Amino acid sequence: MTAPKTISRLLAAWVGGAALLMGQGPAVAADAPTLVVDGGRVAVPAANAEGLRVFKGIPYAAPPVGPLRWKPPEAVAAWSGVRPTESFGADCPQPTSPASPEDRPKSEDCLFVQRLGAGRPGQVQAAGLCLVPWRRLTGWIGRAAAV
Repeated sequence: MTAPKTISRLLAAWVGGAALLMGQGPAVAADAPTLVVDGGRVAVPAANAEGLRVFKGIPYAAPPVGPLRWKPPEAVAAWSGVRPTESFGADCPQPTSPASPEDRPKSEDCLFVQRLGAGRPGQVQAAGLCLVPWRRLTGWIGRAAAV
């Protein structure tokens, strides 16, 4: 076998493997605690130093794209499996301030909420407590999804 064919096959195998891995999405352990929200189950993140659990990037409505643009919000589409909650959802496309990092993803699919919760999920549910939705309104200036 010639060197160019070997390199081509190695490159094709690497690209194919990378494409398969990219399609997998973030993994969530099967035995990790979860909570049920509109749309499906979300992973319960570990508590931070203050004892709070921060749930990031939970969609609260269907993306306002295509035929849903300029219409009242519709319910979020159900997902299967457990949705990870370690990263913020995309920011809405809008002018940013000079202090905003430009590396944050922007998309019209930007209807996400962050939630704060204290304690363990079983304790919170048994006590009839709820998660506190946190949405900082900044006059729609800057990176509102990740605040």
